[in-house]
Amino acid sequence: MTKRTLVAHGPSHAVRSLQIGLKDSVAGEPGPVAVLFHTDCWAGTVAPHRKPRWYADPGLLTVPRPTVDAEAAELVNALIAQADVLLVVGSKPGATDTAFENPALIDPQRQRIIQWTSNRCTCLGPSLQRSGCSAMLER
Repeated sequence: MTKRTLVAHGPSHAVRSLQIGLKDSVAGEPGPVAVLFHTDCWAGTVAPHRKPRWYADPGLLTVPRPTVDAEAAELVNALIAQADVLLVVGSKPGATDTAFENPALIDPQRQRIIQWTSNRCTCLGPSLQRSGCSAMLER
């Protein structure tokens, strides 16, 4: 899984895609980026006087990292931990999203969890197995 995937078609596009890929790999939350090069990328050249120029682009490299208000994060975590039902929409409750599966934050043994992604609903909760959500929603 990548944070972003770019596909370059042609020499100039390859240069720009590589610059954007490098920027995206370290901007915000660092993560892997894929840059795919079509064979047309290798068939030509980018002249020194043509754009994009092949050097550090200050506009690409000055993306600020997002900041999180520690007080707000603690409040949100407390609300999640106290909830009886969690509705997760368009996301995944993975290890990095659940404080590495810390049951003090999210615990399917004491909380009902409804996850909705790509027109699919998955439910977890006390005495429930992974299933469609109709059984949980009827309760």
